[in-house]
Amino acid sequence: MTIRQFLVHADAGGSRLFAVDHGEVDRLDVVAEWGPGEVERADDVVRVLDLYLALRDGGGLEDGLRGLPDGVLRSIREFLRSRCAPEPGAFGPGGPVVPVRRARFRLEAATIEEYLSGAYAVGLGIRVENGVDERHGPHWDVVLLNRMPFVPAGGGARAWALPGGSRVESERVVGEAPGRQVPVALAVARRAVARNKRVRIHSYLQGDGEHWLDGAMTTSVVVDVFDEPAPA
Repeated sequence: MTIRQFLVHADAGGSRLFAVDHGEVDRLDVVAEWGPGEVERADDVVRVLDLYLALRDGGGLEDGLRGLPDGVLRSIREFLRSRCAPEPGAFGPGGPVVPVRRARFRLEAATIEEYLSGAYAVGLGIRVENGVDERHGPHWDVVLLNRMPFVPAGGGARAWALPGGSRVESERVVGEAPGRQVPVALAVARRAVARNKRVRIHSYLQGDGEHWLDGAMTTSVVVDVFDEPAPA
């Protein structure tokens, strides 16, 4: 899922509801349109849909959309069914999780630790994966996220969907080293890379309940080691 939020354009002639698709290139997809009789509800519909994406409260969704024209309801429900399946790490406290910066480091670069530690310290999410190509050779691909993804209490250590067809050989959750999570995770990842393994590192917040509103949260970094070499 790359749909993280909805927008609406409303004027005297009616309303047009859009989904914001945060894919490789951001775009707006039309979800539904309705006439001037429901213009005053436009902002409420967006609020209800954004809240549904974050919390997956089906009852709240139906209550919030009640009274909209049948055709509009069908369009919204079909869009949610076909384009908005739940995805690990898609939301965090305050809203959707989206990339804000991408970078590439050589495997042996010492500066990556400072770069990631700084991002982690100010609450940005981090996603790191090793790769190899003819131009850059072995390297780290880094994506910084606008906020730390949230994982519910029963969600395991997973705020980044696994690549299709890959098998996790080992998983190390680094949550027991306050202030040292990133250096410890990098050390674990580098040992795996030395064994010619594909590796991913990502950070997340985990709460006491199903939503970030439910109680206290802790931050962790997880290292996934896959039973395969780095992707080319």
